[in-house]
Amino acid sequence: MQRQHRCETAPNCRNQPRAITGQKTAKRGGRGRVAKIAKAAARASGKRLPGPAPGAGARPIDLGLVARCAEIGCTIEEIAAVLGFSRSALYDRMDAQPEIREAIDRGRNLGKVRLRLLQWRSAMAGNVTMLIWLGRQLLGQRDRPETEHGASKTLEELLAEIGRNRAQ
Repeated sequence: MQRQHRCETAPNCRNQPRAITGQKTAKRGGRGRVAKIAKAAARASGKRLPGPAPGAGARPIDLGLVARCAEIGCTIEEIAAVLGFSRSALYDRMDAQPEIREAIDRGRNLGKVRLRLLQWRSAMAGNVTMLIWLGRQLLGQRDRPETEHGASKTLEELLAEIGRNRAQ
């Protein structure tokens, strides 16, 4: 039994009818609603579905791309999107393959070093704002407003002066 094709355009329309037999069709690739529900239930219960282990037959991950993404400050979710994985799938692969986590750490550290170098170059080129910021960060320099009232007097001198003022 076939559904009626309602499109009046061309016979090569993508809305061609498929057989209604209850079997999975080639167009769906065998990933039906039941398979998705079973996968979600297995994930919720903490069980693994049968299939290849994360390292066996899994799609390879370009560690150089991972490191470059981490270098520019991408989050794990953004790195997963670039690689074409879900966030949870990337975390699973990171657990199975520690070199992925190492590539992320290496990329983040390299990004920090490059940013520090650019800040240093900017300061050495005469950027006053960057000079002040680096002075505060690296040398502990702070803006301390100078007080005009009694800054040069000791505590004893101040107490003696207060006592004299009360006596008058």
